[in-house]
Amino acid sequence: MYTQLTEKFTQQMQDSFKPMTELLEINVKTIEALAQKQAEFFTAAVSQSKAFTQNLTGEKDLQTVFQAQKDYSEEFQSKMVEASKDAFSVLTEAQDKATTIVNGAFASVAEATPEVSSTAKTAK
Repeated sequence: MYTQLTEKFTQQMQDSFKPMTELLEINVKTIEALAQKQAEFFTAAVSQSKAFTQNLTGEKDLQTVFQAQKDYSEEFQSKMVEASKDAFSVLTEAQDKATTIVNGAFASVAEATPEVSSTAKTAK
């Protein structure tokens, strides 16, 4: 009987920690995805800056310099907007997954303890 109680307790503990484990996994995957997006952006920014600098080397016409600066700024702004949208997408996806997990955890608690949840709902 003791073994049976211990097994049941262990199973309940594992079940109760499952949502927390899933949330941790989502956090890790989100951080990895954001780090990857940041690395891609940084690499593109350095490459773009290098190309801009090489284009300006030896340039004597001021109008050409201004045009190159304008083109560089517009392209960099475009990359910043794209990187921001990518980061927002990653965070939104993580938020949606986390919300689903938390709602599921609350639902399972409500199912496991109907008398407590009904009392909690009616209490004011």
